[in-house]
Amino acid sequence: MVRNLLIRVSDLKPGMIVTKTDKEGIYFPYYGTPIENDEPIKLLIESGVERVFIRVEVNDIPAEKRSERENVIITELKKQTDPDADFSIIKEFAPTIDEVVKAEAIHKRTKEVTKKVLTDVRMGKTLDAEATKDVVNELVMTCLNSPNVFPNMTRLKDFDDYTFTHSLNVSIISIAIGRRLGKSPSELNLIGMAGIMHDLGKMKIPEKILNKPDKLTDEEFRIMKQHPVRGYDLLKYYTKLPEDVLLSVLQHHEKADGSGYPGGINEKQINPMAKIIAIADVYDAVTSDRVYHQGKSPAEALKLIFEGSGRHFNETLVKFFINIMGIYPVGTLTMLDTHEMAVVFDSRQEDILKPVVIVISNEKGTRIAPYLLDLKNQNGGAGQKKIISSIKSDSYGVDTNGIIEAFVKEHKLAHPMNR
Repeated sequence: MVRNLLIRVSDLKPGMIVTKTDKEGIYFPYYGTPIENDEPIKLLIESGVERVFIRVEVNDIPAEKRSERENVIITELKKQTDPDADFSIIKEFAPTIDEVVKAEAIHKRTKEVTKKVLTDVRMGKTLDAEATKDVVNELVMTCLNSPNVFPNMTRLKDFDDYTFTHSLNVSIISIAIGRRLGKSPSELNLIGMAGIMHDLGKMKIPEKILNKPDKLTDEEFRIMKQHPVRGYDLLKYYTKLPEDVLLSVLQHHEKADGSGYPGGINEKQINPMAKIIAIADVYDAVTSDRVYHQGKSPAEALKLIFEGSGRHFNETLVKFFINIMGIYPVGTLTMLDTHEMAVVFDSRQEDILKPVVIVISNEKGTRIAPYLLDLKNQNGGAGQKKIISSIKSDSYGVDTNGIIEAFVKEHKLAHPMNR
């Protein structure tokens, strides 16, 4: 399968095929042909081109090579996760299709409310934090009543509405962590509100800085780092929200080792709620496609967070987070060791490496009628299948959400393997 990948001109190498540039109307006679020497690259630079799209033959890369780096990631994460963790208290009944549909409706409604509240602030209107309270409470009730489906709502991403979807997803992930910590419904509502509002201050940052595709200059980064303080000031002036929520907004970029901003405070000084928001913020940000980077796979994002455990993030919270999300969250497109592709359907928390998957292709990559496969409870023998990597669904033109929804409707349950 062919896909186009956006890279910098400075990263071009012989053999790559340029299909498009970021600058129209230039003379470039090398479109569609492999680069053989430095001449095409020099021509692009002289023409003022900074980025180009190159053709990538995804299927030409052996599955084993594709998964080599991820195998290392998975091994490290498995070692770091507490093998003696008691998961008995978080095993839940599977949600029904009605619960899944309701959860997705809540996600959509909450995003629209979040979008209106934040957009009003950008336009200079008064902050209406009260408008978000009802939808945040809906999120909390969904988390308490349908815990299996709840974290998976974050797979509903929107490139064009990133700011608002990101705020919502941070709220969802933070509520899930709070529930795992045994927080009360009232506490979960405050955590959810902090998640929704964590980037409120960005509404006062120029959009040309927020959406800049290149690395920020020192001055631009200085301005960007003002957003926690601006968000804190807005909440303090316009709302009567508790100090924990305000401090979460102010401190969600602080780090355990004191290297964060705006205050450069350390682990002992950071508000507990802010520590939760920090993990949720980074995870959703790095797994999302942005104008300046392509989203990482869930495994890569988890490794990034784990590498920051103790330095950037609270160690205990990181372990809870991985237990909640699983290395292969629902909706992840994976490659099995048989070269079959499969979509994760149920990311079980008692065995993070062996989820229930929907197999969608044969070993040649040809799409087949999807069927369910429980990687933990396979028939005995030599044919035990396992995941060797997670892969970007857009690389293969796979709509993982659509596959799951179709399968769910056909079987009437969101997670029939749990029944």
